[in-house]
Amino acid sequence: MADIVIGLDEYEISSANGRWRCCDLDNGFLVLISDVIDVNYITEVLTQSEFQPHEYNTVFKNQPNKSWCIRFMVGKHRESAIQTMLEKFNV
Repeated sequence: MADIVIGLDEYEISSANGRWRCCDLDNGFLVLISDVIDVNYITEVLTQSEFQPHEYNTVFKNQPNKSWCIRFMVGKHRESAIQTMLEKFNV
């Protein structure tokens, strides 16, 4: 189950095993996925998801956080779809 951290008007949801974090942004979401997950698997999951390529950027490496980053430019009503997709990384 995800932990929810609430502060001001932004929040972050994380997987219990630390494999991913999803942060609320003004115009979308920032997702960090642990670098123990293979980037090819991440790309495969994105390709098979309901999200269109123009709704997220190319996966890139964030060295300080040791994670893969994906920026989703979607409305807040799509948050549950992002969380459903992120469950695939709880391996």
